[in-house]
Amino acid sequence: PTGWVRIQWILYPFIDDNSVQNIRFLRLFDRWGNKVYERNNLFSNNPQDGWDGTFNGELMNPAVFVWLCEVELIDGRTVLFSGDVTLVR
Repeated sequence: PTGWVRIQWILYPFIDDNSVQNIRFLRLFDRWGNKVYERNNLFSNNPQDGWDGTFNGELMNPAVFVWLCEVELIDGRTVLFSGDVTLVR
């Protein structure tokens, strides 16, 4: 992904070109390594496929979360992106 967009606390992959065939998954983990979000086979640039800062329907406390995003490119290569995001309320 070339960037991330936050709309009303939604974190989702934003891709500004046509190089991506499929976003295989987006996963977020808390600082202890617990998975707090997972979505498979996402569409790029779609807020409905993003994370809204909740876990099991409850708002998460402000914290830093690690994200992983695996992307399949149109040339068949698979690339794993990672980073962190800080949730602020």
